[in-house]
Amino acid sequence: MTEPLQQGLADALAALRAGRDKDARQRLDRLRERWPADADVLQLSGMLLRKQGDQRGAAELFRQSLAARPAQPHVQHGLGNALLALGEREAARKAYEAALALAPDFLDARIALGECELADGAADAAVATLRSAVTAAPGNGRAWSSLGRALRTQGEHDEAIEALTRAAQLRPGHVGTLYNLAVALRLGGRPQDAALLLEECLRLRPGMYEASFVLGHCRQELGEIEAAIAAYRQAIAARPGSREAHDSLSRLLWQHGDSERYLESYGQALVRNPDDTPLLADLAAKLSQVGQVEQAVGILRDAIARGLETPEICYRLGQALATHKGPAREEAIAPLRKAALASPPDHGARYEWVRLLLEMGRLEEARDALQPLRDALPFDQQGIALDQLHRRLTGEEREPAAIHAERTVWSGVLAPPPGYADITQFNRDLAALLGQLHHHRQHPLDQTLRNGTQTVGELLDRREPLLRSLRAMLENAITDYIARMPDDESHPLFARKSAQFRFSGSWSVRLASEGHHLSHIHPAGWISSCYYVSVPDTIAQGEDDAGCLVLGRSNLDCGPADQVAQIVRPRPGLLALFPSYLYHGTVPFRSDQPRLTVAFDVVPA
Repeated sequence: MTEPLQQGLADALAALRAGRDKDARQRLDRLRERWPADADVLQLSGMLLRKQGDQRGAAELFRQSLAARPAQPHVQHGLGNALLALGEREAARKAYEAALALAPDFLDARIALGECELADGAADAAVATLRSAVTAAPGNGRAWSSLGRALRTQGEHDEAIEALTRAAQLRPGHVGTLYNLAVALRLGGRPQDAALLLEECLRLRPGMYEASFVLGHCRQELGEIEAAIAAYRQAIAARPGSREAHDSLSRLLWQHGDSERYLESYGQALVRNPDDTPLLADLAAKLSQVGQVEQAVGILRDAIARGLETPEICYRLGQALATHKGPAREEAIAPLRKAALASPPDHGARYEWVRLLLEMGRLEEARDALQPLRDALPFDQQGIALDQLHRRLTGEEREPAAIHAERTVWSGVLAPPPGYADITQFNRDLAALLGQLHHHRQHPLDQTLRNGTQTVGELLDRREPLLRSLRAMLENAITDYIARMPDDESHPLFARKSAQFRFSGSWSVRLASEGHHLSHIHPAGWISSCYYVSVPDTIAQGEDDAGCLVLGRSNLDCGPADQVAQIVRPRPGLLALFPSYLYHGTVPFRSDQPRLTVAFDVVPA
């Protein structure tokens, strides 16, 4: 390298590091005029563009630098960072891998590769990569923080907390690390500890949306309802268009009994931004859920008239129109089809379209509409449920519904954990604990529960000894249930047989008199469940089906072919396990005693 080039690069780099971007650009432009193909000039020019937000221009300059001199691991790393910022994760991963091939000890590239794998959903690969990073550099806070986030994604909450605690010690006052530790603590069943850290995040960074939002979850799980409402409102103030914050606030207000003001935040946000189509779609969906269908339709038609005809607006319009009876339902077909066929496709709209076609008896059209999703997502629980229903209606089912239920549904009374003489004593203590966790006054608006309440957060991730004992009991029963499955790759349940599993959701439901569940499936599961903690005597000893679990009949109006496959009579200590795609609901009952259950979903690990 000639002395003028070397000095010019040193001066440009010094200007860049000092924040004198204009000076750096002028110096680099002069260097590029004289040495247009020099790898270092190109690389430093790329660094400047990346700093200024031109990621695509930076990536192109990094590629030119590598073409001039291939063996530059730091430039491969810079290219990966630019590509990752552009959302091109596969290309970014290849760049990081190329950097490590040139320099196996390049720690920043190894950490970046792990973070890229995590963003791609490859949590196992990310954990392996990041474990190697912390082994190589145990004092690197970023490596520990990224490992903690990867472990958290795997559901390894205790390990995630340990890793993130180590990261926080190495990066004192680092808000991002404190926030990630707080999230891990909440998911690990420690909402009080999480709340304290989130308050610290907000002290260090006032107006931090993420901290306020998760703080709302923590306060709600702790039963501090007014504080949770305040936290969600603080999150909305920081990010007025946040769908998840509006949704969480409205859910909480509804379940806490404020059925008049629960949609207030949507109205306030839409006054400021009337063309926010995601919020318009969400508001319309919530209005439909409480029976205000015509108001929902009016909002959606007005949005379309104003040129806001997005696939989601069409989906929600079709969904609202589908609640009509008689010939008016036909009007729902067009917007649902339009949303379903949009690019990218809207799977929710396609399923709604299929359900409507099934109810209307247009079975051939329903099959054609469903098939693309069955091909693309063979283990999607909604797709399996609708496919089985379609086959039943057309007489093409592979086995009768009752036989299918007999092969896939199991129920039995569990043995008590150590320290308890019988399951009745254990359930008595469990019922007392669960009673403290039912903080709300009425059922969630968008679920099938009616006249009852549901806990928030992941129940089986909590740290109370009783819940840890319950989890162990359930894990043993699930293990036995899976072990009894035959090996059958053509079966919608058995094809996913795996000795390794994890909980994808867990909660408790308390039903009052006249309480029940509408028939439904669990889209996020593989195996679903109901464990009966306390059951009214009128149900356990009843002669009719009141309060019973009804399996097999859908929530659609498809005529006599859509029949019940099996009925399970609840009694305390009984656990029922069944496929998540199997329609199930409960029959209303009358009693002064509550019907208290724990439910969960399981997926292969």
